[in-house]
Amino acid sequence: MPIRTLLFLATLAFLGTAEAALPSGAAADIAKANADWGTAMEKGDAATVAAAYAPDAVFCTRDGKCYSGHQAILDMTREALAARGAARHAAAHTTRTVEDHGYIYEWGRAEVVTGAGKTVAGGYFTVWCKQPDGHWMIFRNLVMP
Repeated sequence: MPIRTLLFLATLAFLGTAEAALPSGAAADIAKANADWGTAMEKGDAATVAAAYAPDAVFCTRDGKCYSGHQAILDMTREALAARGAARHAAAHTTRTVEDHGYIYEWGRAEVVTGAGKTVAGGYFTVWCKQPDGHWMIFRNLVMP
């Protein structure tokens, strides 16, 4: 068997074992936050969009501008919704998660159809952190170009 094939199979085996079950409650918190995001974008509800972000969260846009802290993320979301209006449709879908050293790393794809009918879609990478109350919140969020 060629070395490339062996390396490929070894990588697949590693990836399969890295994606073990998430800690209790984490999958539900992530699924709820993603569903709430879509609904909130369609309602133009910045507070619900920002509710998933921890107090010390950082959000980085596709063009590389970053916002630090829950209030800055809320303000950025309010400004974006005020400028573009509520979405006709919005959805976020997790494609992969990995738990490591107390963090959950989520990869996914989001799509927004603006009020003007323009579709904006792309990947995202989110780091989730367990909060003192036991719920998982977004610690870092990076929108991929």
